[in-house]
Amino acid sequence: MTNFFSTIYFALVFFIFGHPKPELTPELKEFCTAIMFDQEEKIETLMTKINQSQKLPYHSSLIDFAIEVRAYDCCQKLISNGFRVTLDDLKKLTWLQMLESLPEKKQSAANLCLSIEEKLTPQKNQRGLSNMDIANWRSQIQSPVGQLHKAIIANDISVIQKLLSDNHLDPNTRLNYISALEIAIAHSNLQAINSLLKTGKINLTEEDVSKAVWRLNLIENSQPGIPFLDLIKNPESGVSFANLMENAQPGESLRDKLYRIKDSKVELCSADDVDLTVKNIEQWTELLNNAKRIQAILAQNLKLQRKFPE
Repeated sequence: MTNFFSTIYFALVFFIFGHPKPELTPELKEFCTAIMFDQEEKIETLMTKINQSQKLPYHSSLIDFAIEVRAYDCCQKLISNGFRVTLDDLKKLTWLQMLESLPEKKQSAANLCLSIEEKLTPQKNQRGLSNMDIANWRSQIQSPVGQLHKAIIANDISVIQKLLSDNHLDPNTRLNYISALEIAIAHSNLQAINSLLKTGKINLTEEDVSKAVWRLNLIENSQPGIPFLDLIKNPESGVSFANLMENAQPGESLRDKLYRIKDSKVELCSADDVDLTVKNIEQWTELLNNAKRIQAILAQNLKLQRKFPE
């Protein structure tokens, strides 16, 4: 009888409060920052300090997070080090791979698909993707929602706005475990987020805001060091132009050495892929301010949505 009431109690706690919040240790934040910005060396350094079954604030695995931010090479490292993958991971990855326009990114995603399939094949009662699955997704890419997903990744604002002008299109439609808004949040695409919200159709959730907050935390956690010119000018730093040059690798600029951070382009009006290397403090500050605006806009819209439900 005692066990029965204990079960009821914990079921009620779970129902009221949901999943327990994961512990966001400094190592976890640094690890996720390294994934988001494709810092493969840092991932190798931190790998042994991370719980492989770690959940993120919006209840996503680290593999799912790496796929969503399109850090395919980093995701490959996770898999090589024993992180567990699922068929859902493969489905989301395959969908994103089909949306890629850059040949390098498309190939990295394709290689990752093969790695995940190899991991899934030996598992009991687990199947891979069928030819019918692939055929269905190729047809989905040609649908208005599929084209919307592709335009957000390509940061093609004119196409995004044209597609959203169709009153028959539901921008909330999820294709292969991901929505248009989630893609926009994962890549700091502020203009796409604004365009989606202006339709008045987006059903915002706490999870959407949590993802934006988590991304903001990671960007804050990635702050570059003091710009190298300031280091050189500061006598107390002990850094000179000569010893910076001595330690630089052939073909490597000083800025590349100090700021090797990749992320999304944030304010573009023409079609351009969203990958970028943030090489100075000004670009990092712009990225940070952009993330703050996204978080504030989503939180404000969620508040209004609850205050004035349809």
